[in-house]
Amino acid sequence: MATEQEVAQWMVDEIRQSGPVEQVAVVDAIEAKFGAAFVYEKNGHRAIAKPVLREFRKLHAGSIGWERDDRAWYVREESDKTEADQGESAPE
Repeated sequence: MATEQEVAQWMVDEIRQSGPVEQVAVVDAIEAKFGAAFVYEKNGHRAIAKPVLREFRKLHAGSIGWERDDRAWYVREESDKTEADQGESAPE
């Protein structure tokens, strides 16, 4: 079985390779590749398990941003990093 860190590393790699990736696509892919233990459902919405998100934040160290309106992650440009340091990088 995979670890939270392995799932988080896959997320980082996928976003860096594919560009913006919507949360629903990431959740579906995580469940298919790694199993249901790494996702959960809350208020009718499927999400990534919090331990995976914690590892994800550690791994990307601010290089990936969260676009709330699109519910998607993206690779930050240098100009994004200063603004985004004030906000969240992923949903809880």
